[in-house]
Amino acid sequence: MPKAGIELQEWRNSLKQCCKCRLLPDGREINPSDSKQLLHALIHYEPKSNNGFRTGWATAMLDKIKEPKCKVELLEVSCQSGILAVMEAPNYRDTYQLTKGYITCDTDTDETGKRIRRLLQHIDVLPETVVFTNAVQCLPAARGNGFPPTSKQRRNCRGHLRRLLDLMRPKVVLAFGNEALKELHRLDPIAIDGRLLRLDEVTVSQLVGRCIMPWGGTCLVPLYHPGPLVVNNAFRKDGTPGTGRSESEQKQDINVISSLIQS
Repeated sequence: MPKAGIELQEWRNSLKQCCKCRLLPDGREINPSDSKQLLHALIHYEPKSNNGFRTGWATAMLDKIKEPKCKVELLEVSCQSGILAVMEAPNYRDTYQLTKGYITCDTDTDETGKRIRRLLQHIDVLPETVVFTNAVQCLPAARGNGFPPTSKQRRNCRGHLRRLLDLMRPKVVLAFGNEALKELHRLDPIAIDGRLLRLDEVTVSQLVGRCIMPWGGTCLVPLYHPGPLVVNNAFRKDGTPGTGRSESEQKQDINVISSLIQS
């Protein structure tokens, strides 16, 4: 049996057993029928799924089999490029559809997933050969207009991300967006020209497209998040540069890893 696939499957199974983010302050697991207890929940509650909870996974994008029946061979394929792509957190509308339940960046996914696929294909990398994960593995509770991870949730998931890095020993780690980049900095502080950066200095706008080595025994490449919000804000109405990044600019940014993955 493929060793890398087995180890990745074991990692996935360990996530399934983690319940840190659904514990009350006194250590008891929340009762989803108690509205007061649900206020303490740090993950999304879905009554139609198993045990009421769904969790995002690192996965090969050819993984079309629902958990826990993912084929080890597909996970083995996802390790072939040596690339680990880290996003911020699961996406409710895509990752948590009851007909899916896994991270996917295929042609019928959301705009973010489609753009990631195009970026990887731009550097001749098959998306199926990349392991995708999130800094936060469980879908955060709804707050405001989104599902922002809490600091406690990030701390709870940090050990899972560290273990995945240790298992994979990737050639390259892609950090998509500020939140993923900052979480990786919390794992292993980023140094530029021999100086450790402060957390407030760790931004994609300052580090985009750089191959940061050594970092955690590998190369870290900060990239803008490929979501519509970032792309749509690449330019202001008057045509001047905005706060985002166009898809053509993102393709230029990701070119930096071409030589690394070919070595």
